[in-house]
Amino acid sequence: MNRSERRNLDRDLRKLMKKDGDRCTVCHADLPHNGRTYYGRAAGAAAIAGECCRSKLTVEVGGGLYVQGDYDVLSRTGGGGPPPGSPDEFEAAIGRIQQGVAGIDGLAASAKARAGITGRRGQVSLMDTPWKADDAAWFETRPDRAHRLRPLLKGELESFPPTAAPNALPPDHEIQVVIRQVEPGQRIRMPFGRNLATPIPDIEAVIHALFDAVSQRRGASPNISVEEVATLAKRYDRPPRAG
Repeated sequence: MNRSERRNLDRDLRKLMKKDGDRCTVCHADLPHNGRTYYGRAAGAAAIAGECCRSKLTVEVGGGLYVQGDYDVLSRTGGGGPPPGSPDEFEAAIGRIQQGVAGIDGLAASAKARAGITGRRGQVSLMDTPWKADDAAWFETRPDRAHRLRPLLKGELESFPPTAAPNALPPDHEIQVVIRQVEPGQRIRMPFGRNLATPIPDIEAVIHALFDAVSQRRGASPNISVEEVATLAKRYDRPPRAG
């Protein structure tokens, strides 16, 4: 393949990734999370293949790893140095990334299960941020608390997936964050649109109830009533049993 042909193929592959980069071009199956991908040409056209159809590529020019969700250690490191210099080094690098993603997935799944959160894979944040430091300090000084409600911090909104926070809010509302600490160093944040006219007391049972109400909105009415939170809070505010 000469330089002109390679440039054309690279251009077509970039277009294909933007248009339909979540599926194997050959068999049209969804690419598996943390699965290998291979780039090249099949049936005379640019193609992205999974392990399922790698053998059907007539020309193979590269490869990668398909990852669902947002991992800040992958997307915000700026490349981390020069690319591997040989095919063996590239394969080793991809293998290390694949193992790293699997390890992060295990930690995230465990935290979600312990937090009572279900649903698809979400954003995973391992890098230090001002909001992580702020939450860590807040919980450290309040060992009796597992939930917190606070305003957004500067730059925090951009850390959430685009679909996680409301796009438009009515007057006298703002996006705030409710947090559940699973254990020190493991927390789950949920953005939601708060009605500023409704007071929310900073009481553990109330914020616990609010977190559950926000996290369970999928498929339900987006509005959270005072009565719903109050009913849950009463359930969580039971005194400990004697003896």
